[in-house]
Amino acid sequence: MVKLLISCLNLSLLLCLFSCKTDQDKAKEAYNFGMHYFEEGSVGRVNALIRALECDTSFTPAAFELANTYLKRGLLQQWRSYINQAVMSDSVQYLPFRGYAYLWYFKDYKKALSDFNSLKNSDVKLTKLPEAVNLNYWRGIAYLGAENYRQSVASFSAFLQTTNTQSTAKQNIATAYLYRGIALYKMKAYKKARNNFSKLLEYSTFNQADAFYYLALIAKQERAIHVARKHINSALVAYKAGHYNKRPDVETLHQIYLEDLLHLKNQLTL
Repeated sequence: MVKLLISCLNLSLLLCLFSCKTDQDKAKEAYNFGMHYFEEGSVGRVNALIRALECDTSFTPAAFELANTYLKRGLLQQWRSYINQAVMSDSVQYLPFRGYAYLWYFKDYKKALSDFNSLKNSDVKLTKLPEAVNLNYWRGIAYLGAENYRQSVASFSAFLQTTNTQSTAKQNIATAYLYRGIALYKMKAYKKARNNFSKLLEYSTFNQADAFYYLALIAKQERAIHVARKHINSALVAYKAGHYNKRPDVETLHQIYLEDLLHLKNQLTL
C-alpha cells in the first residue's frame, strides 16, 4: 500500500512538473531539440521550429531560423512573414539580418539601406551582426549597389578606420578595400582607386584578381597599355588560382568572370 502511494505521488509530481512548464519553456525545448538533432533545412528541424512557435508565438529565435530556411529555399513569402515577425519582436537583433537578405538575395539596395540605417553602430554588438562585421561595411556595399559612390566611400572609410584587424576577417577587410576602390573608379578618381587596389594586394591574397583587373582598366584609361597588359595577365593567374571576389550562395556585387578578363586582354592586344 505504501509503495503504491509513493508511486502515485511520484507520478503526480512528474505531471505537475510538466504541466507547470511555461509556453516559452516548451518552445525552447522544441527549438533546442530541432537545432541539436536535425540538419539545417531538414524537415525534422522545420517541424520542430514550427512546433516551438505553436507553443509560444513570440519565440523569435524559431521565427528567425525558419526565415533563414525559407530564404535559402527561395520561398520568399514565407521568409518575409517570419523575418518580419522577428523584427517586430526585436528590431535591434534582426533588422541587420533582414537588410543583409535584401542586399544579397533581393539586390534591393534601398530596403537594405533602410534597415542598416535604422540602427546606430552602438546599438548592436559586433558578434550579433551578419558575419560579425560592422554596419558601416554593409552600408558601403549597399550604397555601392545603389550607385551612391560618395556615401559608399564614406561608409567603407568609416569601417576601415574603426575596424579591429585582429577580430575582423581578412576577407571582409580586403573586400572593403576592393569596393572602396571600385566606388572611386566609378567616380573617375583613378589615383585614389589605384591606392585602394594596391593596399588590397599588399594586405592579402583575397580578391587579387579583381584588384589587378581594375588596375588594368585604370592603366588602359591612362593609355599605359604595357602596364595594363601586365596587370591583366596577373589577374588571370590570380583568377585561375581562385583568388577573386565571390560568395558561396549568390552572385556577389561587381563579380568578375573569366570572360571579363579575356575580353579586356583581347582589347589590349589589338
